[in-house]
Amino acid sequence: MARAAGPGAGGVLYLPYGSPQGERAPFVDPAASAAWVGMSVLTTPGQLLRAVYEGIALTLRECLGEPVTGRTLRIAGGSASSDLLCQVLADVTGRPVERSTAPELGARGVAALALVAGGAAADLDSALAALGRPAATLTFRPDPALRDLHDRQARAFAAARDALRPVWPSLRDLRSLTGAPSSPSPTTESAPAADGLESL
Repeated sequence: MARAAGPGAGGVLYLPYGSPQGERAPFVDPAASAAWVGMSVLTTPGQLLRAVYEGIALTLRECLGEPVTGRTLRIAGGSASSDLLCQVLADVTGRPVERSTAPELGARGVAALALVAGGAAADLDSALAALGRPAATLTFRPDPALRDLHDRQARAFAAARDALRPVWPSLRDLRSLTGAPSSPSPTTESAPAADGLESL
């Protein structure tokens, strides 16, 4: 459904700030809330789903900054198994996305660190070599025809988020009045700045 909805999700944007603790990259705001904006009575379920994929990618784009030619994103984990998500990440960020076909990359990394820490390998390169050749990778390349759409989408995404931001504390208050879980003390006054990249 999300694939069939097509790039731009029919003009619907999704702000993916659904954590009960708010958001911490590319900004810190414990009152942040998720929202779909730009919907109409004609909005389809597929467009809502597509907007979620694109909202995640738009947030990553903000964390990374403007697209840099030749810089590749390497991703792993459960969500990375989605070809659609990988392609959306490439299209929205303007960077190639590379996904390893090897399972348990995290475990491989921990094993390499253990080899170095235990003195069985001199450095990470030799530790990884000792673990054997990694599996192949799949690369998803950005579609240059979508660049203008996603640039405009990114500007609308930031504007919608900034417009809703003053309302977030009130929405958190409403959650607590209805018994819904909420993060403690939702305040943005003392929130430190975050560069985003280290928080990913």
